[in-house]
Amino acid sequence: MAKTKRRPGGGRKPIGQHAKSEQFTTRLEPPTRRALFEAAGLANKSVSETAAHILREGLKKPTGAPRNRSLASAVALIAEKVEHETQKSWRDDQFTRQTLAYAIETLLAYIAPEAKEAPPIPPAIEAAAAKRPSPFNEQFRLRTPDGVGFLLASNLINEIEQTDPGRPINEWSLPIFFSEKPMQLALIRRDLGLTAKKGKSK
Repeated sequence: MAKTKRRPGGGRKPIGQHAKSEQFTTRLEPPTRRALFEAAGLANKSVSETAAHILREGLKKPTGAPRNRSLASAVALIAEKVEHETQKSWRDDQFTRQTLAYAIETLLAYIAPEAKEAPPIPPAIEAAAAKRPSPFNEQFRLRTPDGVGFLLASNLINEIEQTDPGRPINEWSLPIFFSEKPMQLALIRRDLGLTAKKGKSK
């Protein structure tokens, strides 16, 4: 019996946007396999494409200086420990929130002990302050750590809120520059409950 040839374009169509280039076989534990299949279903992609995406993201060089990544990890550990002790979320409970704030302050004091005298102003801060009109310079106290910290935190909060589709665009809107990936800010907004209220203005 003669073998039939597959017509051009026939056969099972691949799922996903990208064609396979290399075959890679590995063994997965059942929980990991189930999680992979669930992730593929949620993303409406093939399992192989989802696995490739996860591998690519996992192999990327972490962004940010090592000291900042380690600080973020330490703060996360403290937050988990505090919530374990109080059995409440720091987002919802005032006692837990204050405990976390003091714990982070204690950590920072240990990492970089406070100086007894006023610290010298970095040249970059002096240059940035000099570019601003005098009234704004005094208002934001741009030559003090608390003033610079307040301004930078306010800018970050504003950018996080911009990732909310419901936030109105107005004269206070600023372009996103804290993160090269707006999605990262969107995840921060979601996980920290920082969704801007409709009609909110600053």
